[in-house]
Amino acid sequence: MRCTYRFSEGPGGAALPGCRRASARRAGRKPGGRLKAWPHMLPLTFLLAGFACAQYQAPRTADGKPDLQGIWEPRNAAAFDVSEIAEGHEIPYLPAALEREQKADRVDPIAHCGMPGVPRISYMPFPFQIVQRPGVVVFLYEYLHNERIISTNPRPHLDGIDFYLGDSVAHWEGDTLVIDVTDLGDKTWLDSARHTHSDALHVVERYTRTGPNTITYEATIDDPKTYSHAWKIKMPLHRNNEPGFELREQECTEGDDGRAIHPLYRPAANGDPLEFVRTYPSGKGGAQ
Repeated sequence: MRCTYRFSEGPGGAALPGCRRASARRAGRKPGGRLKAWPHMLPLTFLLAGFACAQYQAPRTADGKPDLQGIWEPRNAAAFDVSEIAEGHEIPYLPAALEREQKADRVDPIAHCGMPGVPRISYMPFPFQIVQRPGVVVFLYEYLHNERIISTNPRPHLDGIDFYLGDSVAHWEGDTLVIDVTDLGDKTWLDSARHTHSDALHVVERYTRTGPNTITYEATIDDPKTYSHAWKIKMPLHRNNEPGFELREQECTEGDDGRAIHPLYRPAANGDPLEFVRTYPSGKGGAQ
């Protein structure tokens, strides 16, 4: 592999180097030929190549683990259609499961103020906060003030019980927090587009700090009753650096007609292509 450099936008619009493969032709030479170089540029070339190949090193907590702490938020529409962040933008349904889904309830469970489940809680259009302590990672979600308190010490999964947010057991693989989630039941959806699952759902989440203001979130989704094979989703999570920003109380109150009355969605950051803002008539449900 030959290392060259390219730049991408970083925090505050700063240019950050990246690393990629370069063919002989892109590197400015003919196959079998010699690479032309200017002696006065060699020190700069090697310096940039070194920066390009260096992997981001996440800060550490007091116990030496990668520091994922902060307030994070997704900036996509996956809560409405998870295929947006799925590999290949497809979900590998079994024919019988797809037929079952078409005949199932057409009302999103969150319309009745149900918890969104895992992995959906991670891409709801609301911020969440990560707090770390030795042996524990805590996720505090603004949406319905949900929370997950996850041990990073190995233990067996609980048996004979289902939870909306599942039973989570975590461990570290290098700089990546890996969370194994089972006991999820079948009462949640993956999104508002009616992508469903069964009580055999098994999710493995991976959180990797990839920059000062980004975490890469990946999840492998397996359900032998619903999908022909395991499939993956992947998205960036963005740190909210707004001074004084904190999670607010967010509540869902079910109306007399069964419709969920939500407070306003938080607006996306300026310049984002998606703006999750919902308005309500004055004097009716929701935050005013």
